[in-house]
Amino acid sequence: MKVVLMGLEFFINNLGCEALSYSFVSELYEIARRKEEKLEVKTIVFADQKVPYIPGTDIPIDCIGIHYKSRKFWKEIKREFKTADFIFDFTMGDSFSDIYGKKRFILDALVKTAAIRSGTPYILGPQTYGPYKSAFIRKWAKWILKKAANIYTRDEQSKLVAEKLCSREVILTTDVAFALPYEKRALGTEGKIKVGFNPSGLLWAGGYTQDNQFSLALNYQEYCNRVCDELSKDPNYEVYLIPHVGTTSEFDDATENDSAACMRLQKKYPEMKILSE
Repeated sequence: MKVVLMGLEFFINNLGCEALSYSFVSELYEIARRKEEKLEVKTIVFADQKVPYIPGTDIPIDCIGIHYKSRKFWKEIKREFKTADFIFDFTMGDSFSDIYGKKRFILDALVKTAAIRSGTPYILGPQTYGPYKSAFIRKWAKWILKKAANIYTRDEQSKLVAEKLCSREVILTTDVAFALPYEKRALGTEGKIKVGFNPSGLLWAGGYTQDNQFSLALNYQEYCNRVCDELSKDPNYEVYLIPHVGTTSEFDDATENDSAACMRLQKKYPEMKILSE
C-alpha cells in the first residue's frame, strides 16, 4: 500500500503538527501490520532535510520538499499522486482557511488541486475547516471539499462550516494526535495536581500583524495572566507552562514563539515550570 501524505510535518518548530504526523503514521503502520501489507509512505513537507523515524516501526518515509517555483517539484508530486493508493491531507491541522492570509491558502490549494486531479482517492484527515473570509477562497475551498473522497473533522463547529459549504457528509472523529505513542513518566511533586497551560505566542503578539489580527474579544495577555494568577492561588496545583510552537528562546521569531510567552509569564510567576521536553 502506497500512501502520500500532505500537510504533515516531522521536523518543524511546531510540536502540534509533529504530533499529528507521528501519530498518523503510527496508525497507518498498525493498519498495514494487521493486514499484512507492505507500507510505502511519501510525504510532501517544508522541512525535508532529515528522514523521519517512527518509533516501533520500520517504515521508509521519503520526504519531498515543497518548492513551489520548481517544475521538478510539480512533476514529482504529480507522479507520486498518480501511483499512490491513497492521499491523506491534514493541512497542518488548522490551516484549511484564509485566516493566515490568502497567499498561504492559495499555495497550499494548488497542491491540493494537483492531488485531486490525479484521480487517486484524496482524503481530508481530521482537521479544522474555515473561516473563509474571501469569496474567492470560499469558492476554491468548496470545490476541494466536494472533490475529496472523504472529509473528516475534529470539532463540531468545523463539521457545520464544511457541511454548509459543500452540502455533503463530514465525519466527526477524534484528533489523531491523541494516538501519539508515548512513555509515561513521573512528573513533579507527588500529591500535587499537575496543570498544563499552553499560552500561544502568536495570540500573545496580536497575530502576524500585531494588531489583534484574529479579532479576539479579549486582551489575550491579560487573559493568560489572569489564568496564571488564579492557578497560583491554590497550593494544590503544580503548574507547567507548555510551549508547543517556536524555539526555546524568548526573542526568536516572537510573533510565533510560545516560549517567549511562557518565559514572560514565568518572570511574574516563578513557581511555574516551563516544560519543553
